[in-house]
Amino acid sequence: MTPGRNDPCLCGSGRKYKKCCGASTPRANSGQPLAALNALTHLAPSAAEIQAAVSMFTNGRHWETELLVRDLIKRYPKSADGWKILGHSLRAQGKPALEAFRTAAMLAPNDPDSYINLGVAAALVGDSDDAMSNYRRALTIDPTLAIAHLAICSLYIWMGDFERARTQAELLEQYHPVSAESFLAWGRLGNAIGHDDDAIDYFKRAVVVSPGCQSGITIAELEERTHDTRTLKEKLFYAGLIQAAEVEARRDFAEAATVENHNFLLMCLHANPERSSQDYYAEARRWAELHGNEDLLPSPAAYPNERSPKRRLKVGILGDYFTNYICITTLVPFFDRYDRNELEIYCYNYGDSAEELFGKVDRWKEIHKFSPDEFYDLVVRDKIDIMLDINGRLRNPQFFPAMLRQPAPIQVNWYNLTATVGHKAYNYLITDDYSVRGGEEGCYVENIFRMPTGTISSFDMGEPPPKPIPPPCDSNDFVTFGSFGDFFKVNETVLRTWGMLLSQVPNSRLYLKGRYLQMAECRKRITNYFENMQISADRLLLEGMSEYRLMKIRYSKVDIALDTFPYSGGSTTINALWQGVPVIAISGPSWRERNAASILAGAGLHELIATDVDDYLDKAINLANDRVRLQRYRSTISETMSASPQWQTERFARNFEHTLRSMWIDWLETSTTTAN
Repeated sequence: MTPGRNDPCLCGSGRKYKKCCGASTPRANSGQPLAALNALTHLAPSAAEIQAAVSMFTNGRHWETELLVRDLIKRYPKSADGWKILGHSLRAQGKPALEAFRTAAMLAPNDPDSYINLGVAAALVGDSDDAMSNYRRALTIDPTLAIAHLAICSLYIWMGDFERARTQAELLEQYHPVSAESFLAWGRLGNAIGHDDDAIDYFKRAVVVSPGCQSGITIAELEERTHDTRTLKEKLFYAGLIQAAEVEARRDFAEAATVENHNFLLMCLHANPERSSQDYYAEARRWAELHGNEDLLPSPAAYPNERSPKRRLKVGILGDYFTNYICITTLVPFFDRYDRNELEIYCYNYGDSAEELFGKVDRWKEIHKFSPDEFYDLVVRDKIDIMLDINGRLRNPQFFPAMLRQPAPIQVNWYNLTATVGHKAYNYLITDDYSVRGGEEGCYVENIFRMPTGTISSFDMGEPPPKPIPPPCDSNDFVTFGSFGDFFKVNETVLRTWGMLLSQVPNSRLYLKGRYLQMAECRKRITNYFENMQISADRLLLEGMSEYRLMKIRYSKVDIALDTFPYSGGSTTINALWQGVPVIAISGPSWRERNAASILAGAGLHELIATDVDDYLDKAINLANDRVRLQRYRSTISETMSASPQWQTERFARNFEHTLRSMWIDWLETSTTTAN
């Protein structure tokens, strides 16, 4: 097909044709341009007819283009150009285009552009093998074809194979060192691995070379992600420098005892290895005294809710991340299974739009524009019996004031943090007997209700367990430790422990992935830390965040996952285990040190739970030296998880309903006693 040289290239690159596929005109075996050859042999429409179709397409008239080209194909069934245009018009309408492009490639076997189009169509239907085969076939015709190298690099990125993507980008750079394709390849790779600063640089260079090119993500979006407006204490906190962050937080709070400053101080106490649950409880109670007047809480008699122990209960859930992947794999499975005769669920959402979830619960309320008073009045009008807060004060600054007035008779701290809210507006905490043990109730304002399933939520990944693969050390001949969790949990004690581990496991690697590592200066800080421990930079793989699908794939590069301490990982642990990667974790004296351990215990993986740092090191070293165990874990862990309490979604739903019912009955009895 021969669009005008200044028209957008129909391969989808977003560049002008003369700067993309038109940079080397496709030719037939005779050496004549393809369109000219077809015209001479009466196999194709005239150049004017082709140009009319291309112009119609580039003007966005895709449906009309399809009709026009189908008519041309009836008259010229062997026109490769006609089949190409048909494929592009179909794809632009969201219709299947694979066979049209396949026919075009068959009719023009020496046209690399045909194979690029066919590869893109195959990739769009999820056939990466067919896509790769066609991209490589294009390179057999023209080994230097930039768009083919870019397509291969992009496909490797989509497959999560960043190493091969890097190799392809290097090859593309050799052929075209100053080209939009080369810069786009490096930019897309930087974006995929979370090196946002690198991605911005390459995308800007691509735009200079070719102003019309498209990167897949706008430079403005990346710049927004890298624009750091955080305060000093926030920067210290999210770097894992918690003690220093707490010093700044206390200084700010002394200068201004605001809710925001107090909230941040509590965040530091959560993560600081020097602070205990009792320390946190004391500060949370101080917060309640300063910012929430408990004397103004309504009495149980003030609520008009019908006091029948067996009636259908109205349950509210307040949160801002119903579309987050964690919610999709935990809350949504419950929404799909709860008994609507037992519960009437209201979701109060102030996060991203979640239209796909509307029908999964009885009532869906978008409250983004509500004031705290308006939200309070809404809950009162809805006559909610039990309000579940899945965010708490740290993620819920807008509506937390309304919750402190207690619009529902029962308010429950659940799901996000198994720590006390500290304010008596919250009556209950839902936990499990591993996270909050007997005798620890003194660190909570709330009454403790423990789930009989041993887990506060259940998981459904929406897919079967991944196909087992060998541990990467089988092919690498070295062991890779990894941690993909929030970096504020990676305090200096954790870093020092990981350095000791690398020193004691020769030739091992450490793969860290997290939002903190998106900027070069942060990666440099971590590299310097390990170099001071005599750990060379080539033993580290440091990446920022990748989108969830890619993050899961990247666990294929990890032999052993390392949990953080004292603040351990929850969903991070689940994701690692689901991908077949064993996790070494410490079970400590408080809830924050038991998140990962509780998941491992539920899955029967007690041998991976350490008692202290020395035991943590011993278990990691012993496992690194036991290739048979690593192989066994890789082939069995995800299936083991499928049979663990965390995965029994139907059972969880029944037990959660029972727990909520038990709370309701407890409140009825307590409120009656109080009234008397």
